[in-house]
Parts: sequence; structure tokens; C-alpha cells
Amino acid sequence: MEVDIIDYFKKMSEDMGIQYQNLINLHLLECVQSGRKISIKWVAWSGRWMGFGHKFLPSEIPRSGQT
Repeated sequence: MEVDIIDYFKKMSEDMGIQYQNLINLHLLECVQSGRKISIKWVAWSGRWMGFGHKFLPSEIPRSGQT
């Protein structure tokens, strides 16, 4: 799990007084119970496939001419 996702739930847990792991579990349970589906658009970039909205670290960004 990405750090920014964990940080999001940790901040929310401080506000709500619930452990962040429980908040993540409750959110996932809510998704299951409501039948929510993930919406992902896949795009090709320099021969690699990734989910739309994927965040790159500066060292991971494909440069011109790289594959």
C-alpha cells in the first residue's frame, strides 16, 4: 500500500479515534457490501502499461528514448 494512502487513513484515524487499520478495513467492507467496482483506465507509456493516475517518483518517470 502506498504511503500517501496510509497517511490519509492515519490522519482520519486521529480525527475519529479509530485505528487506521480498522478504518481501511471498514472502507473495504463498505465497498464490498455496496458492490462498488474499481474504475481503472489503462494506458501504455514507453512500452509499459499502468493504471491511469499512477504516481511516479522522479526516478521512475520514463525519459524520451527509454523503454
